[in-house]
Amino acid sequence: MSDSTKANPGIISPDLLDLLSDAICHAGPGGEIVFANKAMAELTGITREEMRGRPLNFLECPAISSACIGMLLRVIEEAAAGNEVFPFDLSRNGGELEVSPFALKGEGSAKKEDFRGVVFVFRNITGDTVVKRLLMESRQLLDGVFDSIQDGICVLSGDLTIRYVNNVMNSWYSHNLPLEGKRCYEAYHGKASVCEPCPTVRCLTTGKTEKDVVPGPEGSPIEWIELFSYPIRDVRTGQISGVVEFVRDITQRRNAEKALEVSEEKYRLLVENQTDLVVKVDNQGRFMYVSPSYCRMFGKQESELLGSSFEPLIHEEDVEHTRKEMEKLGTPPHSCYLEQRAKTQYGWRWLGWQDTAVLNDKGEIEYVIGVGRDITDRKEAERALYHSHELLKYIIEHNRSAVAVHDRDLRYIYVSQSYLRDYNVIEKDVIGKHHYEVFPDLPKKWKEVHQRALRGEVLSASDDPYYRDDGSVEWTRWECRPWYDIEGKIGGIVIYTEVITEQKNMELELIKAKERAEESDRLKSAFLANMSHEIRTPMNGILGFAELLKEPMIPGERHKHYIEMIEKSGRRMLGIINDIIDISKIESGEVKVSKRPTDIREVLTDVYDFFKPEADAKGISLEMSGKLPGATLETDGDKLYAIISNLVKNAIKYTDHGRVMIGCRTDGGCFEFVVSDTGIGISPDRQKAIFKRFVQADISDRMARQGAGLGLSIAKAYAGLLGGEIGLKSRAGEGSTFSLVLPSGISDN
Repeated sequence: MSDSTKANPGIISPDLLDLLSDAICHAGPGGEIVFANKAMAELTGITREEMRGRPLNFLECPAISSACIGMLLRVIEEAAAGNEVFPFDLSRNGGELEVSPFALKGEGSAKKEDFRGVVFVFRNITGDTVVKRLLMESRQLLDGVFDSIQDGICVLSGDLTIRYVNNVMNSWYSHNLPLEGKRCYEAYHGKASVCEPCPTVRCLTTGKTEKDVVPGPEGSPIEWIELFSYPIRDVRTGQISGVVEFVRDITQRRNAEKALEVSEEKYRLLVENQTDLVVKVDNQGRFMYVSPSYCRMFGKQESELLGSSFEPLIHEEDVEHTRKEMEKLGTPPHSCYLEQRAKTQYGWRWLGWQDTAVLNDKGEIEYVIGVGRDITDRKEAERALYHSHELLKYIIEHNRSAVAVHDRDLRYIYVSQSYLRDYNVIEKDVIGKHHYEVFPDLPKKWKEVHQRALRGEVLSASDDPYYRDDGSVEWTRWECRPWYDIEGKIGGIVIYTEVITEQKNMELELIKAKERAEESDRLKSAFLANMSHEIRTPMNGILGFAELLKEPMIPGERHKHYIEMIEKSGRRMLGIINDIIDISKIESGEVKVSKRPTDIREVLTDVYDFFKPEADAKGISLEMSGKLPGATLETDGDKLYAIISNLVKNAIKYTDHGRVMIGCRTDGGCFEFVVSDTGIGISPDRQKAIFKRFVQADISDRMARQGAGLGLSIAKAYAGLLGGEIGLKSRAGEGSTFSLVLPSGISDN
């Protein structure tokens, strides 16, 4: 749903109004432009984005003079006063415009406060439009175009008899075909009389456009339909002779609106406060709070701003507009959006503000929170766009999807703006050219699709990749169908495409996210299972031997043994906890490296002295390899000690007999530390896995032993922080050799 539709629920969907050749403009009670359709943009040469929120005099152009705008403003004044307004003519360069005003008020209300402005319909009464000539020349061509549009289209006579429907309507009500020739209430609702209420009947009665939201066909997944009824007038008598209905499936939109209503209020302030500038002012416009970014923008201290009014900072031409917009804060929804120029330390800048009023218990404004951002670049871009190029004319009315019409020779007849944008082509370089001339590298499959369509087939795909010249891929939903000339022969093809790359990428990303989540769950389960076992084992030892110490008259040797077992279990639990803390710090990026001159011989000797008793207790030999180099390395000694310790600890754990060797040598300006063992070894297919976290938690690992499976992961992470890397050479049953290579930075003692 567009912003204009949400802001003005009494106005029909812009997509449907864009199908009309009449220029339509909705002006609010104060003369501000709320909405304009594409025909209005063509009439004035001004884009809808430029019009929105601007006063009516912004429409001054060759087609609409300042005197004409004065007449429009007087119509608004008359309508606001409750007086009836009538159609009138406007002179313009080259012809006449018929203007039909329609006052908008709350349903069934005559209160002035319910007045919502006036809708002006501008119609060229000097000659036939392009769309009329197209309809007269080729009804069959429009049939093909209408059938490629995903909205339903129905033409009714004055007695509600269906005269024409497109394929969308036939598919929705396929249970009651044929639809043409039946009354609408019979064909669509199975009723014997007119539905109440009925927007089409209102349209026939009032001669005005009508809109309503009605339930979808019974038993269909289409829950809600948006119905727009537009009167058809006899060109000779001016009397209403029928109605054109435009029907759209808005089930998804309605569901999205409901979800949005629930979440919008909850997160509104949170989202708005993520922008650049935040202020809080009292009901007199005096600053109660200014964010640091606001102070920086205006080059002022907070103390200079607090208690002062914001108005002196605004351009004098924007003060009155700002006041009028902020008056809206006194009525629901107690918010407003405004744009103003302000004198900042960087010169005059455009600022966009979303203001929200906070009320007290009496319903009075207590203060206003304003969230703003610098929109100068956007304003300059809009101004440059206005002065640089004019709007393209539409032959096929604007549609959200890309539509191209070709003749039998596959030469372009018409294209929509969406098509030009999606396929990066220019209209003047397309019309009259062969499709394969515009796209010379078109794959063979598309050429086959075109030929099949020229033979009468209708082909489509829900998701299909399209490869651009730069190698990027766009996912599209497409349909290719023939259109028929007045003699019933195939006159060419209509190609409808819709880019769904974003939706497709989201689907692919969801698949990847699901796989990552499943992997995360697997690691978490493995970690929890292992930690449960690893922590329970030493805890049982501590509690068990502590319980035995309560026994009286324990012999001295046994008493000492119990205490030693408690200490051993405590050290084991402390080691597990330290590993968990280390890996947690690594994950969160909290590990800091502090490099200083480190004595290599001292580090290796400390590791040897620490693990020698453990090796002796296990019955294996812990040895130092040759003469240790007497050198100093500029590194983090604690991290180096942790790496070597983890490697030695791992070697002792997996060595049941033989020896563990610690060594160090210089190689090409680098230090290489080596820890080798005669243990069980590691098969090639497991050598990468042992550096993964929690690998010991894998119960399918037949070589798994006690430990959290974090030591080698910590060692590898620390090695990376020191600018080095860990290597491994091993074969199952033949021991392992781990090496740590650190970069230069060595000085001889």
